[in-house]
Amino acid sequence: MFEAARQHFAAGLVHLQAGQNERAEASFEASLALVPARPSTLTNLGAVRVQLGKWDLALDVLTQACELDDKNAAPWGYRGQALLAQKKPAAALDCLQRAVALAPDQPLMWLLCAEAHLALDQRQEALQALDEVLAINPQHGLAWSNRGMLLRDLQRLQEAALCFEKAVALGANTALNSFYLASLRGTAEAAPTLAPRQYVEQLFDDYADDFAGHLVQSLRYTGHELLVSWLQKRHSRLGKVLDVGCGTGLCGRLVRPMADYLAGIDLSASMVARARETGIYDALQHVDATQYLQTTALRFDVILAADVFNYVGDLAQIFAAATRVLNPEGHLCFTLERADAGPGQAEMQLLPTLRYAHSESYVRRLAATYGFLVSEILTAPIREDAGLPLQGLIVFLTQPANSSHAL
Repeated sequence: MFEAARQHFAAGLVHLQAGQNERAEASFEASLALVPARPSTLTNLGAVRVQLGKWDLALDVLTQACELDDKNAAPWGYRGQALLAQKKPAAALDCLQRAVALAPDQPLMWLLCAEAHLALDQRQEALQALDEVLAINPQHGLAWSNRGMLLRDLQRLQEAALCFEKAVALGANTALNSFYLASLRGTAEAAPTLAPRQYVEQLFDDYADDFAGHLVQSLRYTGHELLVSWLQKRHSRLGKVLDVGCGTGLCGRLVRPMADYLAGIDLSASMVARARETGIYDALQHVDATQYLQTTALRFDVILAADVFNYVGDLAQIFAAATRVLNPEGHLCFTLERADAGPGQAEMQLLPTLRYAHSESYVRRLAATYGFLVSEILTAPIREDAGLPLQGLIVFLTQPANSSHAL
């Protein structure tokens, strides 16, 4: 029996190294059935289940492994990882600190400690954990990037920029770290023309569970209300409406009573899942906005984009694609963060907040280029930033009745 268990265990290791996690899980389960309560088998089974995202099942076996062999760092580390994924940072940190106490030379465990500290708003402790990673491996690109993000949040911007420079030099996710760096250097000509898709998707996937509450209650966001209020004053019905960057449905809930047909699109799969739970949309898609506007066969009477284009720098492609799908006399309505384009100031600016700001002159120039009529551009606070009102542009453009763009 022990020999058969050993063979299953060895097969599990082979499958694990080959990235065949389901087969590895089955092999470790078979080994454990023959020889129960073996710490190494429990630990490896837990590790595989962590990789598969089976958090509860992973914790079942990892808890046993920790009880049977509490001097082994591995089960404590994997247990901490599973608890982090379940958004239990305090319990996760306890496990991870046990892991680093037993094996202090493991960079991954220190990275996870930093993540847990951040979730608990313990920023200085998170910074110390990242410094531990870099003491072990000064060439750890992810640690430099994470350290830069943390220093940026602490408003230590020059130090943050140096971290991002180091990450770029090490070849660590060059596009993402170059974007972070450009936001701090203030060089508009060198800034990417839109936020990297990976950054936006991850940001809003992580944000989905508390999106509406945080945006409206904590940041006092009103952009969606300002957009829909303008439409309500001018129209009793809106026909077909497209909610770009629909999120969890903030705009959708307000515009639904006026819309004959309401479609929503978002770059975040988690946001689309939350929006689907509301039941207010006739159609939802997880897709990039520009890609959708360039390819959809549908035509709309209104395109809404609340708190979306501040993650897009150059709006030219959006404007061009919008002319394709808007019906004659249809509206393109959106909010922006306002950039003051005075002497020497760029019309489009990537800010240290990792959002873009645009000037009114930029919007008017693009509207003229792509044949839109400027119905109105309002200047008003759209949210709070660091407790202070953040000035925005609330823009209402109209596709001319005789537009050659509209189909």
